[in-house]
Amino acid sequence: MPKPDEVIAAIARRHCWTIAPSGDTALNRIGLSTQIPAVLEFVSSGLDKTYSYGGFTIKLRHRAKKDMIGNSPITRIFILAMKALGNGRVLDETMVALAEKLSRKQIETMVEETVHSAAWIAKVARQIEEAVK
Repeated sequence: MPKPDEVIAAIARRHCWTIAPSGDTALNRIGLSTQIPAVLEFVSSGLDKTYSYGGFTIKLRHRAKKDMIGNSPITRIFILAMKALGNGRVLDETMVALAEKLSRKQIETMVEETVHSAAWIAKVARQIEEAVK
């Protein structure tokens, strides 16, 4: 039986959608949460859809492409994880944890690609970069 990520990737390929984990799913994927959500949330360049698969519910929500197009997968997950936490709710411990989990190259990519994101998200990316120096 395919894994939920394989199912999501197949749906995205079939419909030519760009997708990225969001909410608790993004927090889990980037390593800020160890809980595996029962409802896997993704944003999509396609339609709002809900799928049931095994013991999981997979929710796709349409989102404007600005957070997804032109960004690497790690930056997409980072942006959506930060939005799940919220402005002003990203603790120093969170930034240190990300600095430890991500490679230097991933962090550099995030800093470069978040330049046109919300100012607070770009600031968090820069702070993570500073934490590894």
